[in-house]
Amino acid sequence: MKRALVADWLVDFGGAERTFKAMCHALPGDIYTLFGNLPPGARASFLQKVPLVKRLYKLLTPLMPRAIESLDFREYDVVISSSFAFAKGAITTSDQIHICYCHTPLRSAWDLYFDLLDVSGWKRPFLKWFMPKIRQWDVASSHRVDYWIANSHYIARRIEKTYGKKVDAVIYPPVEIEKFPLCKAKENYYIVVSRLVPHKRIDLIAQAFAQMPDKKLIIVGDGPERERIKGYCGKNVEYLGYIDDTKELLGRARAMIFAAREDFGITLLEAQSCGTPVIAFRKGGALETVINGKTGIFFDKQSSLSIIEAVKHFETLKFDPETIHNWARRFNRPRFEKQLKDFVDACLCSRRGNRLPPVAAVPQELAETISASQFHALSSHADALSL
Repeated sequence: MKRALVADWLVDFGGAERTFKAMCHALPGDIYTLFGNLPPGARASFLQKVPLVKRLYKLLTPLMPRAIESLDFREYDVVISSSFAFAKGAITTSDQIHICYCHTPLRSAWDLYFDLLDVSGWKRPFLKWFMPKIRQWDVASSHRVDYWIANSHYIARRIEKTYGKKVDAVIYPPVEIEKFPLCKAKENYYIVVSRLVPHKRIDLIAQAFAQMPDKKLIIVGDGPERERIKGYCGKNVEYLGYIDDTKELLGRARAMIFAAREDFGITLLEAQSCGTPVIAFRKGGALETVINGKTGIFFDKQSSLSIIEAVKHFETLKFDPETIHNWARRFNRPRFEKQLKDFVDACLCSRRGNRLPPVAAVPQELAETISASQFHALSSHADALSL
């Protein structure tokens, strides 16, 4: 049984890339990608030969559908794509199985489309002309997938709405729990660990803490919003830039602040693995990784005022670091690899037979600790994280 594993691109080492690495460990095979920092033996599309591709790849978006379709997978029995953009467009024959682990449908074409249009000059009319074409390709290429795995129930709903496809399994991404050990000794500061991109809304967090001079905020990360975020820094808001190992800072923090509508949010669980509670926006994957009142709390609006109110409420509560750590442990890498291998084995056995039952997503023994709204959404998926 010959396998190919396909990633969109391998430039930064974020959540999608870490998940792809775990996929390759669980299911060894030949590695393909459009471009990036290639592992030994990996194969890339023609985009790899473009000068400065790893810095300018966003400008090459119009070529990416052609790039993924240029890769030849005819020698493989199974193609497994890890896709948040174009990898799911890999072309396979009717004799092959294509399994897609979907991090999200293409954000820029759908959820972030109107944010993308917030530009001036020639870019706006070009995007208004070009993005409908990308949406057409995105939907058309979704029919090339035989089995869908979503990285959260939030993304499963987005896949169904965007592509009209029924998701076969929800398998949460792996968290390197052993790299984020429990730390019970907390210090009096809050922390943000994130890529500095607009949709993460780090600006709102910095603005909120600028209005709370008695509370300290540390911002860790890098990205195109760096200079803008540094502009909010002052006596109580400190920017440290990119740090490769964040376990010490996460472990000692009083809480982690998270303002994005995230697909899943591995960083949320890295903080919880350290026993650090989370103050998160009540949307997206955070609803599946944070237990309100037990491992963190939520705020309802993406605004600095809502964050301020949440921080003040948080400081009236008590959290047990060990309880938080034990919750995060259930999202470990062995769990991910076992679920993924079991699912792929089931696909091979079925050979496009009956639809597969969904992989569950909430441990039964913790169901009573989840809020009513969370439990209602997830109660049909009760045992997946129990190994």
